[in-house]
Amino acid sequence: MITEATVDPEFAELLVPLSVEERAGLEASLLRDGCRDALVVWGEESILLDGHNRLAICQKHNIPFRTVSVDLPDRDAAKAWIIRNQFARRNLTPYQRAELALALEPIIGEKAAERMVAGKRLSDPVPNLAQGKTRDEVAKVAGVSHGTIAKAKVIRDEADAGTKERLRSGETTIHREYTRLRGGTEGGAKSGSGRGTRRASAGPPPRLAGGVFVEEARAVGQIVEEAKTVVKAILRVGTKFGLSGKSASRLRAASADIEAAIVKGEIE
Repeated sequence: MITEATVDPEFAELLVPLSVEERAGLEASLLRDGCRDALVVWGEESILLDGHNRLAICQKHNIPFRTVSVDLPDRDAAKAWIIRNQFARRNLTPYQRAELALALEPIIGEKAAERMVAGKRLSDPVPNLAQGKTRDEVAKVAGVSHGTIAKAKVIRDEADAGTKERLRSGETTIHREYTRLRGGTEGGAKSGSGRGTRRASAGPPPRLAGGVFVEEARAVGQIVEEAKTVVKAILRVGTKFGLSGKSASRLRAASADIEAAIVKGEIE
């Protein structure tokens, strides 16, 4: 008997797509053996968490399938379930792992802020994430270094679609594409030989108006955005713990002061 499963577009975007060969193999298997494994759904609307490709193929060929429900508290928990489930079941390239883990970044940051607001500062290491170390936890989820996850985030935000597809297929590497985005050469082009050789350069680093180095400006911008993310997360969860309107206003004002200090170079 065919049961119902609802596809949520936001959840579907979290999935690592199958290759043409993988899709063809799955379709052949379903046509030959039927849908042996249950599709995983969540909530009263039976929102699909696992089995999107099987569902599409089963609906195309009118193949019966069954579902099993999981109990999760909210959409963030459902998103985390989808992402972690893909880590467990798929052979992923480093960039695909990084992409999935970065999708968890807002959830990890909010949970960190929630624990910090609850006052678990001394015994629980998670509040440190809310102070700028969320990236380390994301890297741990992805199984890569924090430096690699930082490069992957730059690629996700700045690289073109073709570059990302090559990374997903394993045709290129995170380090190589990050280096290209930053205008360098893989491995660091050098001139001369022996100790003390320096990176080859056609001139001084590019500057913005006011004499600010481009790379410095990018770094400051990233720090500011991370600080804003933390403050927003604290404000979102603060109401759960009785954060007053006056306290929220003070927090926003403090955030603006911190941002100004970072830009001026008074805080690193």
